[in-house]
Amino acid sequence: MQPLPRRDLFGHRGENPIAMIPSSTDPFGGKGIAMNPPRLFSNSSDRLPRTRFRPRIEGLDDRSIPAVGALFHVNTTVVGDQANSAVAFSSGGRSVVVWQSAVSATDHNIYGQMYSATGAKLGSQISIATGVRNQINPAVAMDSKGNFTAVWEERYLDRGNIRARRFSNAGGGIGAVIEVANTTLDEKAPSIGMIDKANAVNEGQFVVSYTVGTGVRTDMFSKFGFRIKRFDVGASLGDANSTRGESTAARSADGSFMIGFIVRDPDGTTWWDSTPTELTSVYVDRYRADGTFLSRLKLGSGKIIFGYALTMDAQGHGRYAFSQEYLDAIDGPIADVVVTGRIDKLGKLIEAKEVWVGNGTWIPRDIQIASNPTDKGFVISFTQTAAAIPSTLKDRVILIEGLPNGLVRTSDLGANHNQSGIAIGPKNIYLLTYTTTVSTAADPKKGIFGRFGRLA
Repeated sequence: MQPLPRRDLFGHRGENPIAMIPSSTDPFGGKGIAMNPPRLFSNSSDRLPRTRFRPRIEGLDDRSIPAVGALFHVNTTVVGDQANSAVAFSSGGRSVVVWQSAVSATDHNIYGQMYSATGAKLGSQISIATGVRNQINPAVAMDSKGNFTAVWEERYLDRGNIRARRFSNAGGGIGAVIEVANTTLDEKAPSIGMIDKANAVNEGQFVVSYTVGTGVRTDMFSKFGFRIKRFDVGASLGDANSTRGESTAARSADGSFMIGFIVRDPDGTTWWDSTPTELTSVYVDRYRADGTFLSRLKLGSGKIIFGYALTMDAQGHGRYAFSQEYLDAIDGPIADVVVTGRIDKLGKLIEAKEVWVGNGTWIPRDIQIASNPTDKGFVISFTQTAAAIPSTLKDRVILIEGLPNGLVRTSDLGANHNQSGIAIGPKNIYLLTYTTTVSTAADPKKGIFGRFGRLA
């Protein structure tokens, strides 16, 4: 009796089990590597708590991301450079990628592409925002039916405003463009979180956080795109010289949400050096579904924070990641680390650990994170860029997979990649996208490429 064929990543039976694409088929030289075990922070009131957890980093030589088929090309438009991709996954299994497409140095459009629950492309490329103004830095969120809302920064002259638009699961626009923020201040770097819960009356409600001037603002919207509430975030932190920004929004299926942000104090002092320098602190604020403030956590502080990302699972737990320049008073040399932690639905920090430690040659930037909707699994992606400028070293995208069993594995996707986006959906399947910085046969300019993988 012939054994049944194994299922692929999407649960379908087929001739080929979950394929590990060999390095030789990756046109960009992606190859798994083994990372050194991370060091832990020592005790300090301004640093993350100690943990007994020491993640095991698997030997990953010649390991590529498990994927269905080959690396795929996302964008259809290939006239200009494509960059800054963002990804959303729905609990129903659909996903969408959005990105910016260059017309000129001061004119970008926003496009999108949807994918089915089986990973197949749905329809053609979607035009999200076009026109003579500069539309950049998109973000996106999706509900269980595959309807999604995209948000972006629209720049004109010397300032930006925040725009959004809702789209159906067929890819058509719903209603007019939403003016999220349209003041005389410089508004930029939007992030979005949406309620994704089938049959919930409030499914599709979303929050948008963004930098406005030297502060952070959050707007709450109904599922129809009407503003419900607006409030400033972290205004009481720091002093007159401090800036608050680089916010990240995440929302759970129950409607609760978190807003993460960074406070930069140019005349502060670090814990290892009494000389005035920029002290950077990372915070997360928790809110009820109606926008009522619940609590604030300080996740860490240091000399430089290069990136910060936040996500929530369906149970209301949060997970964060940020990269930090770390100077040990004993060891001396600076190291760059990627830190992640988990926040339970009551606002308690229940896990914190380093999952990547640099050697001074590389700096981690553009942190992205997604957590599994039903367990403790997570995925982190970031750009590994050269610490010294100029440098002959090329940007690389690093993927960190945190498995539900506590193992952590790290993959280097090869040179000439940056600006990744990542999201995770049902069955532990995730979608990773990134920009290639060299010409390829599929795209003569900088293009967006993607891979589906699975935490397993």
